[in-house]
Amino acid sequence: MRRTWLRAFATALAVAGLTAQPLLAWSQLYNAYPNDPQSCTDPGGYCVRWAKTSGNLSTTHYVYLSANLASGNLDLRPDIRNAIGYWNGAPARNPYLVETTSLSQSDIDVYRGDSDSYCGQLNTWACTAIYADTANGSHILYYAGQIYSDQVTWNHSLTYSPGYFVADSRKVTTHEMGHVEALGHTSFTAVMHTGAESFYRPQTNDIQGIQAIYGAYP
Repeated sequence: MRRTWLRAFATALAVAGLTAQPLLAWSQLYNAYPNDPQSCTDPGGYCVRWAKTSGNLSTTHYVYLSANLASGNLDLRPDIRNAIGYWNGAPARNPYLVETTSLSQSDIDVYRGDSDSYCGQLNTWACTAIYADTANGSHILYYAGQIYSDQVTWNHSLTYSPGYFVADSRKVTTHEMGHVEALGHTSFTAVMHTGAESFYRPQTNDIQGIQAIYGAYP
């Protein structure tokens, strides 16, 4: 029987973002081994990844953008589409993300609502829940859910409020799509750093992370 687990990751400086980080410039989700970040065989190792093809190429995963992402003060769908493009353009064999209009076809469901309730933690701008099959140590992703808080005033000014009520949707959407790619948080300069940043495209350390997980391309 398939065994699953999930955990939500916040873009804001929540409790998880204040804990000690690995000594590397990036981290896979659930990886607790900075000396061997790709170890999935150790009983305590929780690296995860999307499956690759027999030719070691990236697979295609379908992203469903709910219509409710257009609610509130800003339609988040254009920023999410841009974030998808940033990760698709990375020089790595990471999963290729394609928008779909069918929820039944999607591997990734993105919507807007009560992120605190969904993520199980307080004061988050957005979060991503990862579901993986951990049977026999495979740690293969098969679904991701993503939610953007309807309590946030989203902007394009790279400004953020300490109370998590104002945030730049460009940085946040790229960060959350990094979780979909199987990247975790980092304390280094990267879009996967938690909290406010003055950029919204993947940085060198972000690219190093997905290259380490999936391999560089070509």
